[in-house]
Formats: sequence, C-alpha cells, structure tokens
Amino acid sequence: MATDVDRLLLRRLPVPPCEGPKLGAYKRFRGDIEFLRLISCDPWTKESLGGSGYVFDVRIGKERFALKVFKFYDVIEARYYLLTDRLRRMVSDETLTFHSDPFFAECRAYGRINQYYEDLNKKTGRRCRRNRPDVHNAKTKPIAVPCYGYITIPAEYESLLFKKFSVHLWDRPEREESGEIPKKPFRALVKKLVDSEVSISNPRRMLGHLKQLRKIGISPNDIYARNYKDGLLVDFSIAWTEPHWYPAAIGPDRRETKRRNELFLFDQMMEDEKVKTTVRAKRNLDYCDKLRSCDIDDTSEDTAVSESTWTSHSVGCQEIDVS
Repeated sequence: MATDVDRLLLRRLPVPPCEGPKLGAYKRFRGDIEFLRLISCDPWTKESLGGSGYVFDVRIGKERFALKVFKFYDVIEARYYLLTDRLRRMVSDETLTFHSDPFFAECRAYGRINQYYEDLNKKTGRRCRRNRPDVHNAKTKPIAVPCYGYITIPAEYESLLFKKFSVHLWDRPEREESGEIPKKPFRALVKKLVDSEVSISNPRRMLGHLKQLRKIGISPNDIYARNYKDGLLVDFSIAWTEPHWYPAAIGPDRRETKRRNELFLFDQMMEDEKVKTTVRAKRNLDYCDKLRSCDIDDTSEDTAVSESTWTSHSVGCQEIDVS
C-alpha cells in the first residue's frame, strides 16, 4: 500500500488519509491504560469469530471509557470474499482498506459525526448571541455514543488480554504470528462508557438519530439491538460514509434498495425486541394500500442524501460512472 498508515497512526495524525471525513487521535492518552473488564461477547463464541474487534471497560488516566480494540484487516481476503470480478477491477487496495476496514469505517463515520457537532455548535453560538434561548447545545444531543478519538496500543498487550480475558483472535498476518516480522500495534477507538444493559430506549428518538445520520451522509447498515446502548448506536464498523466506493459502484437502483433496507431493519429490530411502539421507519404499505388517497412513493424520503455525492466518485485511480 502506497500510504504508510502505521506511521500516520504513530504520529497521531487524523485518519484515514483519503478523501472524506477523518478522526483524530485521543489527545489525553499518555500510554497509561488499565483493562478492567470485557464488555463485548465471549471470545470463544461464533459471534467473536465474525466480529470486528472487542470492547473493554478501561481506565485511561483517571477516567473510564469503552475501548474498542480492532482486529487486523486483510485486504487480500476482503477482495476475495467481498468483491465480484467487476468490482475488483474498479477499486484499489488502498481505497478498499480506507473505506471498508472496520477501524477506518468507524473513523470516517465518527469524523463526520464530530464535524456535525462542531457545525451545529457554531450555529448554536451565533443564535445564542441573538438571544435565542430555545436553541440547545449540540453536545447535549448526541446522535450516537460519543467517540473521543483513536489510540494505538503496543502489541505487548496481546498476552495480557489473553491471560486476563481469554481474547486471542486478532486476525494478524501469518508473518507476524510466525515472528518473521514484528507485530503491529493494536488500533482502538476511545468511546464514552455507557454502563447500561438497555439497548432500545425511546424508539422515536432512535429513529430521529438514524434519519439524522443518513442525512449527513452515514449509512450504518447494521441496525440491530446488539449495536445499541441505551438507545444510542455504538457500532459503525460496516458503515458507509460518503464519499464511499461501494454505493458509487453499485448504481442508483441497488443503492436505493440498500438504503431502504436499513429502514426495514429498524422496524424489524423493534419487532424482534418486542417493543410496543407506533414508531415506524417505513410506512405500513398494507395499510396504505387500503387508503386510495395514500401516496406510497418511498423515493420522496426526506432523509435521502445528495444523489450527486453517490453517483460519481473516484475509486483508486479510476472514475466510476454508474449513470
């Protein structure tokens, strides 16, 4: 890969180094970290095999956080399992890594979310000077569990995590496992610790957050109760944050279908969790069909992002035209 990502991470520069939003390093990290407990799934289960990493309750300095430590990404394996022959020719290894590696996918999503907060706070400040007390500070209205930045953790922690939590599946390259080359440090995100067993809380607010995420160009794609804490989304490991190579490559029809499916997932989550609510992300087409005056054209959804952003985007060194 042309870009030396490891050097960027060690220098604590914003990542990923590609077009689009970026996430900076957590500035208060000085190397002192205490792992208290494993929050995520049992490391010996099938869920762990397919997961993108592990979440720990940690103490950094004097503060407690949820720390998501990511597994390592094999771009060659990703090209084999995720892409068709046509897509393999269209996307470079570098773009695939920076957009689809779960660590970078979350960095891009949180980079966009944090920028949204900053922009909203600037507007709030201007309105406050105009004596508009009804305008709330954006920091009090998170649309996802807050992320404070990334850190790198020395590879020596691997043995500690195995002894203390039995965590052992990190998907390291064979050359690192064999000792042929030094092991790379772990990549991790520092997030707010939400110490709650509740996943679904206030469906109407949750739907509003999902719509706002989509409006600012983030499709989480993974709308399940396990990815929520107290009604706030915590996982963006397979999110698309515009500009993203995949939505640009699949064409407008499939892109719209996948965006609609995200809303169906929200409704299905409420049903699976047996939540009693009238809130629906998608209209009840069976009911609407009975009403002659009901317009069921979903293409007019108010949360759709700018079509021009998705339809043409430089992937690798090639321009994709999906018109």
